[in-house]
Amino acid sequence: MIRRICLIIILGITYAVVIGAAISCAAMISPEAQKDGGSKKNDGSAVVEVKVVKLDASTSPDESCISFEGFDPRAKDNFTACAQHLFQDQVPTPYNVGTNNSVDAANNLHSCVSAKNKKAILVGHGGQGWTATGNGPNPSESQELDSDSYRLFRDLKESELILFSCWTGSFPVGKDLVNNLGAILPTRAQNGPVFCGDVRPNVGLYVLDDKRLKWIIAKPKTLFSDPPPDPLYLNQNPTPCVALKKETDGFEVLNVKELTKNGQFEVSDYFSSYWPKPPLPPESSKKFHSLQSAFTAPVINKGFSEIGFCTVLPKDYIPGLPVTGGFKLTIRGETRMFDILGDAMAYDHKSNVYYFVAPSSLRRFEHVLNLKAYGQLNKANDAVK
Repeated sequence: MIRRICLIIILGITYAVVIGAAISCAAMISPEAQKDGGSKKNDGSAVVEVKVVKLDASTSPDESCISFEGFDPRAKDNFTACAQHLFQDQVPTPYNVGTNNSVDAANNLHSCVSAKNKKAILVGHGGQGWTATGNGPNPSESQELDSDSYRLFRDLKESELILFSCWTGSFPVGKDLVNNLGAILPTRAQNGPVFCGDVRPNVGLYVLDDKRLKWIIAKPKTLFSDPPPDPLYLNQNPTPCVALKKETDGFEVLNVKELTKNGQFEVSDYFSSYWPKPPLPPESSKKFHSLQSAFTAPVINKGFSEIGFCTVLPKDYIPGLPVTGGFKLTIRGETRMFDILGDAMAYDHKSNVYYFVAPSSLRRFEHVLNLKAYGQLNKANDAVK
């Protein structure tokens, strides 16, 4: 089975990455902030908080049948933990702790057929053309609903099947999955990331409130015939902005160039990987990772600033994206730990803020890291000019 996923971070490349242009959700930094010698205390106007909206389908047990992926409790995933918290009381045993595979998911939804008017909502991680049905963010083939396994759902009697996972309806492979299921029962999936909330008042399942979000919808005898949409990423062409949450309310916009010049900005211990498989053979990975602690040169920080750390997810929402890497950021002696999530977001452990980052810029940043790791500093400087 060939799986096309947009969550791949390419390591070890030796050619500059071409950054695709797209509509940006990033904020412009004020001229004053750009000129400031290291940072700019501001009212947050440079920071954009994206809008999300609740899924347009009830998740109450009277109106919907819910199935959500299980996960390994030793590597607890926040998104699947949120889904379990929301729905474990309305899902029958043994599926109330999540399903192990696609067979379980189909059986769970099939058992919830007391009324044909109920909708079926399948909650999990995902990518173009598939939704996870087990093992949280690291499913195997048997733990994915895709165009190879959709027939497991041929006996569903619900009024509609909603695939609630990231980017599942995008690209031709997403269209194929929705049409295959749509020939059985009305089915839909969308082309953006998804979010879960379990802290009041933000409780439920959410998607982006964005005009570029598109639902792929198919029904028996009325399949989806339009060209499939591309995956919806935010912040694809960001302004060079880095804003971190302060101890008190608000964000501080940083002038990375000046901070780096003064030795007050350092990126270290950077790593990333393919999802869900490691990117390199162990020997290559070991060689690369042994050099990470030295990644503190200005060229690295220039690349970092181009990622665009000013577009944030509102408080108390959790994205359905896997952790695929991480790094440390030290600013004026303060160190913060960050996770990289699926080549699309970063998470600040200290402030609990999720940032939307530009995938192409992130790969460009990694390109610089790799060039420096192999002693090609001049080429690295050229790569970020």
